[in-house]
Amino acid sequence: MKGVTIALKIDQAEKGEKSVKKIAGILQKFGAVLVCCTLLAACQAAKPETEKAAPASNAQAGDQKKTDKLVVVMEANPDSLDPQNTTETTANSAQRTMLEGLVGFDKDMKPIPVLAKEMPELGKDAKSLTIKLKEGVLFQDGTPFDGEAVKKNFERVLDKNNNLKRNNFFNMIEKVEVLDPHTVKFDLNTPFSAIVNILAHPAAAIMSPKSFEGGNKVDRHPVGTGPYQFSEWVDGQYIRMKKFDQYWDKENQPAFQTVEFRLVPETASRVAMLMAGEAHLVYPLGPEQAEMLKKNPKVEINNYPSIIENYLGFNHKQKPFDNVKVRQAINYAINKEAMINVVKMGYASIADSPVAPKVSGYSKQPAYDFSVEKAKQLLAEAGYPNGFDAILWTDNPTEMIKGAEFIKQQLGVVGINLKIETMETGTFYDRLDAGQGIQLYYSHWSPSTGQADWVLRPNFGSAFVGAKGNNSGHYINPKLDELTEKALGASDPAEVQRYYDEAQKVVVEDAAWGLLFVDGILVGKQKELKDANVLPDGVIDVRKAKF
Repeated sequence: MKGVTIALKIDQAEKGEKSVKKIAGILQKFGAVLVCCTLLAACQAAKPETEKAAPASNAQAGDQKKTDKLVVVMEANPDSLDPQNTTETTANSAQRTMLEGLVGFDKDMKPIPVLAKEMPELGKDAKSLTIKLKEGVLFQDGTPFDGEAVKKNFERVLDKNNNLKRNNFFNMIEKVEVLDPHTVKFDLNTPFSAIVNILAHPAAAIMSPKSFEGGNKVDRHPVGTGPYQFSEWVDGQYIRMKKFDQYWDKENQPAFQTVEFRLVPETASRVAMLMAGEAHLVYPLGPEQAEMLKKNPKVEINNYPSIIENYLGFNHKQKPFDNVKVRQAINYAINKEAMINVVKMGYASIADSPVAPKVSGYSKQPAYDFSVEKAKQLLAEAGYPNGFDAILWTDNPTEMIKGAEFIKQQLGVVGINLKIETMETGTFYDRLDAGQGIQLYYSHWSPSTGQADWVLRPNFGSAFVGAKGNNSGHYINPKLDELTEKALGASDPAEVQRYYDEAQKVVVEDAAWGLLFVDGILVGKQKELKDANVLPDGVIDVRKAKF
């Protein structure tokens, strides 16, 4: 919760005075309930994947009515709706309703064919991919989807003169060939077994080439093949889509006339809208809000497994963190189960690998069990029997600060005395990229391709040190580089997995990160809403949603 004063972003002309008063009344009760929920944090047990709400006399939702409009509430205004020019999850959520790729992710982030007729097969040298396309598909502007459209989309993002944010994301693609109107071939400049997951990423959504012409602004008005088409975007208020009547998938026609993504940064306001029946799905939720909403008979709380991993980063170039025994000691010194209960109220799971279990290529590793004695022993063997002082960086969301304070308390028990420095999120990542003054940092990572490669290389690869990637700790291990390169060069899935198994073992044994926990994704929705999901990377999916 961001403060006592809460601003409601509500279109009163549309909702009416009665709705505004209803939400305001809910907000008056909200703060007191949060205090009670917070006191439960340290003793909460882990929650099951889906929890049904129990009746409560003091938390009445508004009347649930069937509607032609689906209202989804999220926290941030996207920077762009151009999939090739944004790196924001909030943008991906809105895009997913309107745009589709050749392949995509199912609710478990497994690649599935979408505009491709079938799952593509990688060439034996892992340097080419041939894809047959669905026929009879139209873009929302009435132009046909075909091989030329696919080629023009990738030519656009690969052209450095266009200065698009996702240019480097596709830098393994040499060119796209149109073999016939409904067959394309991707030629790669290097072996890359993870290419299918790259093409399943939201950045690979296919837009109408006509929408690129004549100064059209696809960042404000994208045109795709999805079940809903763009209608209106009012900055800071909502993004609205309308039903696309010529959607190609006859078995999954859109159920609503309108889908509206409301942009509400205040947590309490989002929750109040759900309780009042003014919203059908709300994400994200904090643990305290989830606990409160469980008491509402018309609301359902879902705790989806995620691929968002929280970790403690080390500066491997600086003493004492260049010593593997110190890093291992820190892994043993933190009680991960207690951290989950205190910071997440049980809505998370212990991490045993830098690759989360829902990520393709995950390999279970022996966990660093909590042991103060083992931690002290390793510190003594490393030459630090009395511990040492260090600075811990993190950004300033409340949950991150709470996590940093927990780490400080735990490491203090073994003699490691931390000073916490918090900063704005943008400043935090800028300082990590600059690489100046880093000792320890508390952060998280979500591999948006759903594949182990996008954990191991960006975070631990020597080519991704500093601003070139996410390897802010300057971890360099030739063995790790060799294994990830071999994994990308293999076309046999079993062989790829063997390399990823070994790569994860190397990272864990080397204690390259302080492994902490994998987030649960907490979503609140009206109980009667079906087939609405949030993917493990935090992208909202309501394409098939219905009552």
